[in-house]
Amino acid sequence: MTVDVPAARSTLGLGPTPSWTEVRIAYRAQIAATHPDRAGGDPARAASVTQAYAALERAHRDGRLHHSGTGSRPAAPTAARRS
Repeated sequence: MTVDVPAARSTLGLGPTPSWTEVRIAYRAQIAATHPDRAGGDPARAASVTQAYAALERAHRDGRLHHSGTGSRPAAPTAARRS
C-alpha cells in the first residue's frame, strides 16, 4: 500500500513543511511508542508509522517532501508590477 505525502505527514503528526530532521525525530518517537516488542505496543500502528516514514523518505529523496501530493506544483512567483 502506498501512502501519499500529506497522509504520511499526518500519521507522524507533522505539519505541512517539516524538515527531514523533524520527520526522523517524529518517526523515532512514534515507533518507540508503538513497536510490538515494547509493552503496550500496537503492531498495526507500528506498521502504519513505518509505511508513513517510508513514503516521506521517498518524497524527501525525490524532492517532494513539501508538496501537496495532488500532482499540482506550487505556483511560480509572479513578477512585481511596476507602476
